Amino acid sequence: MFSQLKRELAAFNEVAEKVDVLVPRDPQEFYTDFGFLTHPRLKDENGQPLVVEKLAPYQYEFWAYQGNALAIKSQKIGLTTSSLLEDFQFTLLPEGAGKDVLVIAQNEKLADDHILTLKRMIKRSKKYAPFLLITAEGFKEEKSKMSVIYVRNPYDSSRPSRIIALGKSEASVWSWKNIGKIHMSDATKLDIKEQQNFFAAVYSRLANTEGIIKIETPPDGQHGEVYNIYNKSRAKIIEEDASVPDTLAEDPADNASKFRIFEYPAVEAVRAGIISREFLEQERNELGDLLFAQLYECSFLPPGNQWYNESMIFTEDYGAEF
Repeated sequence: MFSQLKRELAAFNEVAEKVDVLVPRDPQEFYTDFGFLTHPRLKDENGQPLVVEKLAPYQYEFWAYQGNALAIKSQKIGLTTSSLLEDFQFTLLPEGAGKDVLVIAQNEKLADDHILTLKRMIKRSKKYAPFLLITAEGFKEEKSKMSVIYVRNPYDSSRPSRIIALGKSEASVWSWKNIGKIHMSDATKLDIKEQQNFFAAVYSRLANTEGIIKIETPPDGQHGEVYNIYNKSRAKIIEEDASVPDTLAEDPADNASKFRIFEYPAVEAVRAGIISREFLEQERNELGDLLFAQLYECSFLPPGNQWYNESMIFTEDYGAEF
């Protein structure tokens, strides 16, 4: 029995090694292998969208970190797009193949739009398009559709991965098992009265798989579970600090204090050529200092300054390719 297990393990490692060479782990190498995306604003000399050949430093950094992570970000810096590519890469690596990824947005419509964006990117990739299961294989349900992407498992074709879009329903989160990764986008905009229960459900999905959660979101006011994670993870070395709020969600493993915090203001995207300094100045003039600080400078506004409505701030173009 022991010899048989050793042979099976050796065979698996041999396959894993081959696939790992085929699917680069390094974010920039995978992005190059996948095929370059185009810039949503810049054009070449022929008037065609300019090809983006390098990930921005912050895109690379957040992608490369393989643990629970929270990125407090500016709008329009391309972090959602690179994070979706990371989700896809995860399903092709040994630790992610055959497992599912949850992509959670502030509502189901936007979550579905993230799935559509990723599906379009995969279909345009010369190398990776064959991994997208368009028609059913095995069971008739196993084909990509509006809210789910089925990804071919390089090791075991009978166990495809799924990348699943979810909105703000707590019940929908509890429904899934075998989750290897959770990607939450714009999580501060979850319009949920009981955020504690929702995040408790999110944490619980990874209890058996030892998977990871990565959150990329603009800040909001000084309230809610994202703000709790932000405070607890930054201040976990000062456990007795009374200014650090208690965990709000049911969180027996204290997940809220185990996130690596990244902050990516708009100036980082200017340096990377993703957005222009002129655009930022125009936004500052139109929005005013307070709202500009939240949308582009990673500032959690204090209570009393939440005077705007949702339609004023959600101008992110989720259809853009980068």
